[in-house]
Amino acid sequence: MSAINLRRITAVLGLFLGLGLLWLGLSRSMGAPMGWVDGLRPTVGHQDVDRVLVVANHNSPASLRVAQYYLQRRRIPPDHLFTLDLPDSTLLPIFESISYKTYQQKVEAPLRQFLNQRHWQDQIRYVVLTKGVPLRIKGVPYREIEGRFLRQNQSLDSTIAALDYKIPPIEFRDTEYQQLTGKTIFGLLIPNLYWRQNYPFEHRLTGGYLVTRLDGYQEKDALALVDRALQSRPSLTGTVLLDPHGQNQSTGDPQVIDIFDPQSCGVDRPTQCQLQPKGTWESFERDYNNDLRLAQGQIQQQFPQLQVALAPGQSFATGTNLLGYASWGSNDESFDRRNYQSLQFRSGAVVDTLVSTSGRTFFPTRTGQSLIGDLLRDSQGVTGARGYIDEPERQGVGSPTILFNEYFSGVNLATAFYRSIRFVGWRDIVLGDPLATVVFDPQMPPKMPKQAALSAEFPALSSISLPLEPHKS
Repeated sequence: MSAINLRRITAVLGLFLGLGLLWLGLSRSMGAPMGWVDGLRPTVGHQDVDRVLVVANHNSPASLRVAQYYLQRRRIPPDHLFTLDLPDSTLLPIFESISYKTYQQKVEAPLRQFLNQRHWQDQIRYVVLTKGVPLRIKGVPYREIEGRFLRQNQSLDSTIAALDYKIPPIEFRDTEYQQLTGKTIFGLLIPNLYWRQNYPFEHRLTGGYLVTRLDGYQEKDALALVDRALQSRPSLTGTVLLDPHGQNQSTGDPQVIDIFDPQSCGVDRPTQCQLQPKGTWESFERDYNNDLRLAQGQIQQQFPQLQVALAPGQSFATGTNLLGYASWGSNDESFDRRNYQSLQFRSGAVVDTLVSTSGRTFFPTRTGQSLIGDLLRDSQGVTGARGYIDEPERQGVGSPTILFNEYFSGVNLATAFYRSIRFVGWRDIVLGDPLATVVFDPQMPPKMPKQAALSAEFPALSSISLPLEPHKS
């Protein structure tokens, strides 16, 4: 065969190959690939999609639908779906809880087997639970005294977050709690090794996973968490509303309280990790208000494009166009349920409330403490939130300052929340898509976020006056 004929054949083959690739590109851009739900165009997410494990309840149609929707919107590989055999928690409030034995047999054992078979223990970084998966594990034994076990309730989410953790749990002892209840030990907690850290989370370093859930009062609320995570928001803008308790009392020393020393409590020093309970209930009120004032100063200094509103004392404010929100919720003596349920959020917003049982149920209720579910409703526009399934104790609540500082600096939702959580294997739940970021442009690849320093020292802080939306009856 002559060299001229060979060149002609090569040119023709190249032409056909080029046309084929062009046709493939057009078909991909004009229609959804085979296997996707009709009318649902997948959105390319962040590079971590292959590190997400989606967990659904195969006895819950809603759970499976939410899982499938999330897999497709984020283009997570289909084999990253793991299903559980549990009661459908969407049917009755009683199904939101499972026993410790059920957890061991129907959650932990099959989950370990699934990860081990695929050698994914270290590959998986995020675990996403979907609506229909129970919230709580009841009666977890933590110490035997005279033949009887002391037991505690834990969130399913935080228990999975502590799977294969590198340090042992430690007993929570609190003098004031003993005076109030007569009990010496409140429970068994695991200090979160990712608390106030600035490195990318890796299971091989600390154990555990970053666990979030897609949930809400209704299925559409869970789906809306996915949609809002993927809405375009090319710039950092909005208002952060901070609402301290009572007269906004604080010590005048804005700071984040360390319940344990992050420097001495590490993977290489597991036996040195000791809790350092501080203060009383009265002093904790000032401590948490200090945290909110520190958040105010951090945001004003590091994110001047955002507005910050510190609610006046003896009030419970509402607002619109919110990108961040933190308050005492119904623990505020000025709590106004209508104002709470009237809060309106921007796409990408995250919230935190100091309410012991804010995540106790995803069935609407008008009694008891305020629920984080009220802020997850489709009309509210929340993208991420933290709640608690039971009393976390004042030492076990998260830090709004760290949450906002990390999230507004560009790290994703799961990373920001877990860097601001003090304990795992406890009672926290985190709502939202773990890959959500405060700024998101679906046409641009993700950028490496800058790491913002977290200083505990600020000059005297003064509140700024911003118009707050009054409740309209």
